[in-house]
Amino acid sequence: MAKKKKLGIPGFPDKLTDKLPGGADGPFVSDVNSMDLEALRTTALECEDIIDETEQDMSEDAALAQAKEDVKALSGAYRDTLGCQKAKIKYILFTAKQRGYNLKKKTVGNDTSQD
Repeated sequence: MAKKKKLGIPGFPDKLTDKLPGGADGPFVSDVNSMDLEALRTTALECEDIIDETEQDMSEDAALAQAKEDVKALSGAYRDTLGCQKAKIKYILFTAKQRGYNLKKKTVGNDTSQD
């Protein structure tokens, strides 16, 4: 029996797709695909906030710092969260680029035109 080929996201790395909630067919991909520029920016910033909070929590985790032998076991959930959030950001950037958006460009004043 032939190995079933995984259906990923064309042009987006499979290793990152696997970290997205639900993978290529999950709700995150579906939601991002329907977002406008401002929603993509907002979602990327939310992901960055979660990364910052997770990294702060990691640095304050005394058990993690004291139990070097248990680092992999204790940090697994952290690494999964960071990997997931980073995969989300990369997918947002990938989607924005495909649409011709530049998420780094800020709107000025009341200008709501798409980039």
